[in-house]
Amino acid sequence: MKETKEQIAKYLNGYYAENIKEFYVVVTNVLLSNPDFQAALLYESEDIRPIVEDMTGKKVPFEFDSIISKEDLAVYKEFLDLEGEKKILKKKMIDLISGVFSSDALLEGFLLSARVEDENLAAVCDMMGCPERFESLYHDPVYRKRKEYMRLLSDYTRAAANLYGCIHISEFMQIVKKFEKYFRKTDGYTRPEGAYANTLVFSPEWFCLYSVENLIGECVSGIRTSIDGFIVHECFADDILYEESEAVKYFKKLGRPAGPEDLDDFLDGVWDGSYFRYIYDSTAEIGRYIPHKKEFLKYADYDYYQESPAESRVRELLNGRFYEDIAADAKANDREPKEYIESFMKEFHKSISDNGKTEEEKPTEFVRASFDLTVDYGLNFNGDDEAGDFLSLVFKAEQNTRLWFNNGYTPAELESLTQPAPQNTEISPADSGSAIPFSQAPSGIKMTGLNTASGAQPGGMKILKFPQDKSAQKKVYPNDPCPCGSGRKYKQCCGRNK
Repeated sequence: MKETKEQIAKYLNGYYAENIKEFYVVVTNVLLSNPDFQAALLYESEDIRPIVEDMTGKKVPFEFDSIISKEDLAVYKEFLDLEGEKKILKKKMIDLISGVFSSDALLEGFLLSARVEDENLAAVCDMMGCPERFESLYHDPVYRKRKEYMRLLSDYTRAAANLYGCIHISEFMQIVKKFEKYFRKTDGYTRPEGAYANTLVFSPEWFCLYSVENLIGECVSGIRTSIDGFIVHECFADDILYEESEAVKYFKKLGRPAGPEDLDDFLDGVWDGSYFRYIYDSTAEIGRYIPHKKEFLKYADYDYYQESPAESRVRELLNGRFYEDIAADAKANDREPKEYIESFMKEFHKSISDNGKTEEEKPTEFVRASFDLTVDYGLNFNGDDEAGDFLSLVFKAEQNTRLWFNNGYTPAELESLTQPAPQNTEISPADSGSAIPFSQAPSGIKMTGLNTASGAQPGGMKILKFPQDKSAQKKVYPNDPCPCGSGRKYKQCCGRNK
């Protein structure tokens, strides 16, 4: 039998106040990041449905009270109103937390928005005193379909960020649609009645820039999103935080709701300051490398990379010619040789790749880094000839490494291409037309993988929306003259909304 609010509150009352505070911050950050509930909250002042209908070409047949009831929305709003408050009584926090975990809709919204796996979520519900409620929802077929959809988009998002470093949300969506033909099948994501019967975000039925950008911006871990719709690798967190802080100051000075022209003006001032934008500009004329689906999704693992024949030859040397050196150095550091070899190979690949690097390196920097690595691992070359052979492998490996500056191509592939391969069709960004998420969960104390740091939450800044341009067909590069005729570069004009 599912636990009641009173039972959950009684269970929580057994914790110390500092534990309840930690739980409360977790619940606040996760619950307020649910894009469905955000849309329902905005419904009275700004109906989101016309945006979704324009983007999908379909009529949204339900009201927002079928997503969240007025009673549950009131609880959600209370969390929002109290966000940032430092002094909240333990009794009040317990009342609000138990209100979430005793509500079918709020609990599902919490679990869908949490950026951790189900086993961690089960542990959280155990801590909150509602294991039966979790079990009931975990076996609910609608919840499982929604969660599976979110996981799939999360995998695609992390894969794109890892393979390209940065990609615009509209290009990303074209890649997903290329692989996921089954998105035409949308049965099983709604309930005929009851709590959280409908969803705008956690269903492929409403797959559009609004829903995807909000789901990614709020619910996907390991990536960052810019205010103009770029998905970027986590290593660019400082760039994103800088742009967001500058945006807050810029839009606050306006003293009025911001419009598209204000975003253009703001981005003019920060475009050249972020390295991921430099990569985007530098790769504008290169089509994206898009492998088959199975290979693409392997990049969701941030440690994954394709080991080139040259790298495999380096591995053979470590297991053969240099094994005694490796074994001796591994023993000195109280590690196993096999573990040492794997560590060397990961660092070797990192030295010849631009993945995870936040500034441009000199062309031969990878050579120095590779040889420094041999010193660090105690490898001893027998003369210049052997060192020269290793140097040759370094160059061959670099030429066959997928680079962000090549849009995922290796230097060797890019050189051999006389025209884009059929599977690497260029995808032109279209106008965003979505609510742009300005808040990113800040880092802080972690509990079962969930963020417990307080910070800005949805509702603190006016959400920007832009009309979708259905006429954009031809690829326009960032430094091209803008098609609108303004005389400015595309990246400094209409391209700012892309």
